[in-house]
Amino acid sequence: YTAVMSKDKIYMIKGINDNLDNILSFKDLPCWVRTSILPFKNVLIYDGIINSFEIKMGNGFEKIVMNELANNIKYYHL
Repeated sequence: YTAVMSKDKIYMIKGINDNLDNILSFKDLPCWVRTSILPFKNVLIYDGIINSFEIKMGNGFEKIVMNELANNIKYYHL
C-alpha cells in the first residue's frame, strides 16, 4: 500500500498494474499528487493517471508526517 494523505484522512491505495513506488521515486518524496481514488475489488486504487509536483518542507516535516501516520485512521476502503 501507499499512504496518501488528504486533510485529516489517510488513504491506503494500490496500483492496478504497478505499485506506486515504481511510478513515484522514493527520492522524490514528499510530493504533492493529483489523482482520483476509486474502490476496486475491496481495495482502493488510483485511476492510473497521476500528476506529481515537487515540494520542499522544513526540518520537522518528517516528524509531523510520521505522527499523522501513527495517529490518524487509515482508510483501506471507501
